[in-house]
Amino acid sequence: MHFPLLEVADVKIRPIEKGGSDRKFYRIRCSQNQTLILVKYNLEREENRHYVEIAKFLEAHGIRAPKIYFHDAAEGLIWIEDLGEHDLYGYRHDSWLVRRAFYESALDEIIKLHRLPESVCDGNEGAFARGV
Repeated sequence: MHFPLLEVADVKIRPIEKGGSDRKFYRIRCSQNQTLILVKYNLEREENRHYVEIAKFLEAHGIRAPKIYFHDAAEGLIWIEDLGEHDLYGYRHDSWLVRRAFYESALDEIIKLHRLPESVCDGNEGAFARGV
């Protein structure tokens, strides 16, 4: 219903073993070229309720993060963009020549966040206080 353009002929769901703060992640493969990530979070943990709010804040300020496609707050479900199976930690044993571009890219996004004026964070103290 929320994703009318998805091809759902052969849906495959695979848990992603990484997570945090009582969040579970699943890769949903709808077709060869279409994947999404489903995040299931524990409604009782306050920081989980801020995940979408923080993602929207980052997007609004040009800081790259997975796009939020749909959020069902009542069920604790978030459908987000799948950015692939590789993460920064996965490159930790590669040579510096390989890792450097990934580290620089991550630091560039962190720099954007830290350059924001304090005034843009007004009203978001609760979302950022615990660090999601």
